[in-house]
Amino acid sequence: MPTLPLDLLRSILDYVTENQFLLATFCLVNRDWYRAAIGLLFRHPRISTRNGLMTFTKHLDPSHVDFLTSLDLSADRVREFVDNGTLQRITSVFERAAAASPPCRGRLESLTLNRCGKIMDTGLVPLLAAAGHSLLTINLEMCGNITAGSIDAIATHAPHLQSLSLYWTNRLTKRCLNLLPTGCTDLRYLDLSMCQWVVDDTVMLDICSMMSLRVLKLSSCHALTGRALAALTPALPRLEELRLAMVSESTDAEIAAMIRGCGRGMKKLVMLEATVGPDTVRAIEECLMGLELLNLRNAVGVEERMIRAWKEGGVKEVVWREEQADEEVTDEEME
Repeated sequence: MPTLPLDLLRSILDYVTENQFLLATFCLVNRDWYRAAIGLLFRHPRISTRNGLMTFTKHLDPSHVDFLTSLDLSADRVREFVDNGTLQRITSVFERAAAASPPCRGRLESLTLNRCGKIMDTGLVPLLAAAGHSLLTINLEMCGNITAGSIDAIATHAPHLQSLSLYWTNRLTKRCLNLLPTGCTDLRYLDLSMCQWVVDDTVMLDICSMMSLRVLKLSSCHALTGRALAALTPALPRLEELRLAMVSESTDAEIAAMIRGCGRGMKKLVMLEATVGPDTVRAIEECLMGLELLNLRNAVGVEERMIRAWKEGGVKEVVWREEQADEEVTDEEME
């Protein structure tokens, strides 16, 4: 039966990449349709159910490794079934692909395992060793059983990493990031919000050495003091966004020192529940007049006249009351 050229078939199938069932059906038409559809099917697999997870791990084989660019196992009806065995099966496929002739190491760029609470180092570390060489993004939010061994594996096996989220991963230790500055030299995004193991040493000895950081989130890291925050911004000249919360224990002078250390590229500064004293006000006026967003929700000491002065000075948006923050979230959700 005559068929369309392969490139044209792929262009047509690009319009149905959201429909995994349809792509799988196209794989059964004939050999040419299989060749056109299989890469799209495994490029960004959409796994939304337990059955979908089982089907994916059952049918994934070494010939698919070169297609797979993102893997997200964090869907609501999936993550509770993701365990070390799941990761080990995926790792085995990557290892067999690397041992094949010709070898294929794959090009996985994004790995998302948010809230996969059953995974441990024994499952994650081998996967990072097998597939980490091409990873740009790793999301491990609320993975409560991983330890410093996984972070060491990231630093060792993911040299091109640009984005790492460890939100609320509380089995880690204060110096678990010590290999990242030299292992992941292009790390641009780091989320450590709600991580109670983050202390002053974490910031001053490790994070301050991550010279490529653009976005840093340290919200609700309660053990941090103003001393570490004051040292942070001068050490990270490329920082564009800094998010802090519960910084009420920091002094006016410490917050002001942090602000004065911000580079000219700073675009968004969030300091929830901060103490805004005279020195902080002067620092904002002197250093942050080009900000896109200044969020001081629930901050102590903010007055209407300050807001007006900051806006007149060049700050595009200032949030400082609860209702403003609610409106901001609503707008983001609408987008």
